[in-house]
Amino acid sequence: MTERKRYARQILLPEVGESGQDVLAGASVTIVGVGGLGSPAAMYLAAAGVGNIRLIDPDPVELSNLNRQLLHHQEDYETSRAKVESAKMKLRSLNPEITVEGVRERLDLKNAARLVQKPNVVLDCLDNYDARHDLNRYCVTNGLKLVHAAVEGWRGQMTTIFPGKTCCISCLVPRSPKREGPIPIIGAVAGTFGCMEANEAIKTILGLPGVLQGRLLIGDLLEQSWETIDVERNPHCPVCKGI
Repeated sequence: MTERKRYARQILLPEVGESGQDVLAGASVTIVGVGGLGSPAAMYLAAAGVGNIRLIDPDPVELSNLNRQLLHHQEDYETSRAKVESAKMKLRSLNPEITVEGVRERLDLKNAARLVQKPNVVLDCLDNYDARHDLNRYCVTNGLKLVHAAVEGWRGQMTTIFPGKTCCISCLVPRSPKREGPIPIIGAVAGTFGCMEANEAIKTILGLPGVLQGRLLIGDLLEQSWETIDVERNPHCPVCKGI
């Protein structure tokens, strides 16, 4: 029972308990993007004892990552280490009881099935909508629950997609926004929404109430204002219509 001491505080919660901890230990999560959102999400899922974490990201660590992507350190940048390798090292050190896989590839529709596979929950921790739409299509088509978050500047949004029951990313954002240059962002904003994605994933795995099904949470951390709006499926959505 030594390993249980690691999770003692969350086991005290009636929503978790010993049985819930067993569920987390047997669960698998795929995180697409190991940057500003994916770093804190992965850290808190690992710390919570989610048994299998799969990381997907094509990029090496860059110096501009280090103000917000807290899984990656100066040494990782200096050695041009892949983000998935950097993340695996830190997560295994944080919790050696779990399994962490890293896949250094860029996700698209052709490889989504091989890369994402079929976990309990998928986390969208990406920074562009072209890849998001590919991930969304794969998850919706295959009935996989998807936690979506996106951040820019001081603001962020989050929702959880239950295919066939809620709107999907394509319902919310039918076309990828045009953008030139890097996205401006405060590191703490990405960290806040990444942590919330982990919490949302844990609730989804445990089947707890309060998951953001059919609701979009929007936060402005400059004004410290939050709102949740109801969002519905688009009956003309080409992704949702296919299921």
